[in-house]
Amino acid sequence: MPNLQGDSIAIKDLENKIVLVEFWASWCKPCREKHPELKRIRREYLNTQFKDGEKGFEIYYVNLDESQKVWEKSMQKDGIEEWTYHVADLIGMKKSAVPFLFDFEKIPTAYLIDGKGTIIGVNLSEERLEYELTLRKIEN
Repeated sequence: MPNLQGDSIAIKDLENKIVLVEFWASWCKPCREKHPELKRIRREYLNTQFKDGEKGFEIYYVNLDESQKVWEKSMQKDGIEEWTYHVADLIGMKKSAVPFLFDFEKIPTAYLIDGKGTIIGVNLSEERLEYELTLRKIEN
């Protein structure tokens, strides 16, 4: 899927990282309420070494808005615009194939994926996400 600049960003670009694939939209209040905590967790685990060899944690945001302007404005307002991995098809949740392909009907929906591409968590609370990352990190 394309990012704000129209460049395709594949999730496979994040191979060997633990990745949270987060589906959201500007109109989804529960989605937006998660951003501050996800931002903190991302910052804390961004360069963490994990036990299974993963190097770092990243969030791959999939937006389900219809308007790039609305999408971009909501990212700026929530302070997540500087992240690299934001994509959207900009046709809205009802028309997008994304919910069907990833088997969900409501947002927020999220999948935690290990460095090999295996799903290791679905719709984890922010507390559970942090717990899972802490369990997997190499202690210094």
